[in-house]
Amino acid sequence: MTSNIFKIANLGSGHSFVVEDSDTDSSPFIITNTGDVGIGTTTLFGLLTVGTTTPSLVVASSTYVGIATTTPSDTF
Repeated sequence: MTSNIFKIANLGSGHSFVVEDSDTDSSPFIITNTGDVGIGTTTLFGLLTVGTTTPSLVVASSTYVGIATTTPSDTF
């Protein structure tokens, strides 16, 4: 039987994991309580959101992928 070496548990509704490079960082690396990941943003539009104002890349739970859009409608 294996055991967890490192585990983060979030029983609330806030972000589960946040990495910032300064106290005033407004665009960290985050993992939400639902498992969505944001890189360079705290406003997530899918399973993975990369970028700031208009996301550079969004991977939605529907398996759609979008570049420069918050509503992806194409698959790879």
